[in-house]
Amino acid sequence: VCRCAPGYHGNGTYCTAVDCNTPTVKNAASVSATDGTTYDKTATVVCSPGYTQNGTQGNVRCLESGLWSDFTCAVVTCNVPLVTNAYYLSSGGTTFNTTLAVLCSNG
Repeated sequence: VCRCAPGYHGNGTYCTAVDCNTPTVKNAASVSATDGTTYDKTATVVCSPGYTQNGTQGNVRCLESGLWSDFTCAVVTCNVPLVTNAYYLSSGGTTFNTTLAVLCSNG
């Protein structure tokens, strides 16, 4: 009876690599696993416009647990602009696709 190495499973006669299946990443424009979805393979993640990667160089790796490594596409946060001689009327927030209303002061 043979014992499988980490990242592999079998029935004692043969071992096959754990399959993580196709990765899904919220707010990703695309995920490409061209080399496969089994143990130690990587997939490339491209975040949607307005989102930025929070992970390892745009890649996820199939782990021995059968799960993909952690990766998120986080919404871009903008700095509040400094507008002289003006004040802010309202703010929908400071993240991608939100608006900030600014009114110029008299004079």
